[in-house]
Amino acid sequence: TEKEKAYQKALYEDAKKAYAALMMFYPLTLEDFPGEIWEWIRGYEGDYQESTFGRTKSFKRNTPRILVPTLHSSGYLHIGLNKNGKGKNFYAHRLVAETFIPNPENKPEINHEDGCKLNNFVGNLTWVTDKENNLHAQKMGLIKSGEDNYQAAFIAEQIREIRRIYIKGDREFGQAALARKFGVSRTAIQHIVNGKRYKNIE
Repeated sequence: TEKEKAYQKALYEDAKKAYAALMMFYPLTLEDFPGEIWEWIRGYEGDYQESTFGRTKSFKRNTPRILVPTLHSSGYLHIGLNKNGKGKNFYAHRLVAETFIPNPENKPEINHEDGCKLNNFVGNLTWVTDKENNLHAQKMGLIKSGEDNYQAAFIAEQIREIRRIYIKGDREFGQAALARKFGVSRTAIQHIVNGKRYKNIE
């Protein structure tokens, strides 16, 4: 419907505005900030460093430079790294967490404590289980809980959102993770992303 299209457009515009605002003051200077710490990114030693402020520094060209993150459709920041001529995109928050935050319990997901997907400062990130991440999102009002959440997963806006953020095999946006986040079965998510159900919703 026209109302649903307007809703989706508003979400997209809000994401672009937030990213544009971030880029207005995103620090590209090579000068360190007070307390900022840099470490080599695992597997990319000698080429890229990550900072506790969520910045990524490249040494692949003769002059070191700060990489500019891109906005992923899920609302998170992405960083592209290159090794042996092969490029790969990473979530910026995962680079920070894997570089600086111990994960002795091998928890699969990373939580933004303030609920802001663009805030990748190390102090704002924690390793969590799917359940812990879901409970935090409910507490912050980012998703609904219980029966309300089950129903919300099957309205047009939610179906489009699931299809938009789904990433095959991803620990945070794969079928199993989305099923837990939206409080539905994995089969339900599978049918949505594969177009077996709700074919009338684009």
